[in-house]
Amino acid sequence: MSLFRAGLQYFKSRRDVLRYHTRASLLARLQDDMNANAGKWTNEPHNPAVLRLPVLDYSQLSFAAIKCSNGLYAFRNPHGSYSFPLSVRDFARDYAHLAYRHAHHGLDELADIKLISKTVEPNYISHVRLCDPAGSGTPIDDMLQAVDQEFFEHDEAFWYAKLLGLRVTLPAPDEFTHTFKTNCPFCSRAPRNSKERGKFGVHVTSKPDSRGHSSSWTCHRCGRCGYCEDLFLQLYQRRKREEQISEHVAQKFVTGFPAQEVNNDNEIPF
Repeated sequence: MSLFRAGLQYFKSRRDVLRYHTRASLLARLQDDMNANAGKWTNEPHNPAVLRLPVLDYSQLSFAAIKCSNGLYAFRNPHGSYSFPLSVRDFARDYAHLAYRHAHHGLDELADIKLISKTVEPNYISHVRLCDPAGSGTPIDDMLQAVDQEFFEHDEAFWYAKLLGLRVTLPAPDEFTHTFKTNCPFCSRAPRNSKERGKFGVHVTSKPDSRGHSSSWTCHRCGRCGYCEDLFLQLYQRRKREEQISEHVAQKFVTGFPAQEVNNDNEIPF
């Protein structure tokens, strides 16, 4: 599971960021990495040398909290859950590179601002859940479950129509595949009668494969390809972010001009 799948923006850094010893140098490094590759929403294969971190305002955190936040994402199994048991002493030594008491303070600070939730077990091992980087307090695992539930509420044909405006139908039983052509949503906005239109195709099979996928898509121009679920994650999450930005801008515009009280001369005073 990944931050990308949860619809959360992340950036890439290298694991040597875990060993920075001063707050100023660590903040500068994180800002450089964030400026270099924030906003890349492709779910690339896991590289053990690369650390994927959520986009946060790290300047608002203490040095211990920054180290603990980065260490938790490094500690987590990249293909596992965002909820896991944690030995604070081992974590402080091997990942956060902090003294035991400073690691405790850093984890407490992250819990106070709802970036994590934690419970302390009798054997002194804390169970940690990573939460929404926006500070809503929603566990990332719950956000992943909501994304999966939303996708599987409809079939693949619904999402092709919703995301691409493409009417996809299953091929006849005696046919193996059908290919439907449309514009690539990533690289081409070609007119309907353009030759570029034929470079993006959705291939539908009469029988699902071993993983349950009955369709796949390919763009021969930009090289992107995947299943319907991949298209959903990339396009639907992008639309949701754009809608949230539009709503935020509209709200700021409205609140910037407070409503004025209108006097009604015909109103009868009491």
